[in-house]
Amino acid sequence: MTSNQAMTVIDGGQGAVERLPASIWVEPWTEGPGADLRHDPRSEYAERYWLGLVGPTSLMCLRLTATELDRSPSGFEMDTAATAVQLGVSPKAGAKGLDRALRRLQQYQMAAAGPGGAVWAVRRAMPDVPSHMLARLPEHLRRTHRADAEAAGLADWTWDRAAAVAATLASSGERSETVAGQLRRLGVPADMAGEAARQGCGRRAPAMAGPAIDIAY
Repeated sequence: MTSNQAMTVIDGGQGAVERLPASIWVEPWTEGPGADLRHDPRSEYAERYWLGLVGPTSLMCLRLTATELDRSPSGFEMDTAATAVQLGVSPKAGAKGLDRALRRLQQYQMAAAGPGGAVWAVRRAMPDVPSHMLARLPEHLRRTHRADAEAAGLADWTWDRAAAVAATLASSGERSETVAGQLRRLGVPADMAGEAARQGCGRRAPAMAGPAIDIAY
């Protein structure tokens, strides 16, 4: 629908959209190689450490869009009123509740709106909680955060490696969204998994002189 470069992060100032349209187009807000976005919003890390910062409705919104983008990687149409109900927003709030959830994600650079708010780009992965925000977490989460963040990022995935594994998975005839899900379960960051799956499904698995890639679930 539109390039992410055309998206703007609206902070509630003069450029803010007053209300969401009845239907919006949602597409992935992608970053190139090296972007430090490694936590799937459906992960335990996101639930433990981001939930109290972005709020439950915003996190559930991010999870919902991640699932929909797995099914439709280029983007999808979202009925704002129906989605608000799906997220458990108060009937009195209606689509305004979804609007608040998206604006909350904007504050954390996890969503961006195009002109008029009819097109939104949404992250498919989350970064580590920044150090300056850790003070807002309960003490027991501050103590465990560093170890959990390091454990979540142990797999040293590169774009080439992820695409090669994706091509191997795709050789059995799997669809792109299925391959992306398998990559995420292997520890590939969500943004990288989606792009690697699209690239991997578009090419043959590379010939390998050594043993085949051993993929353990």
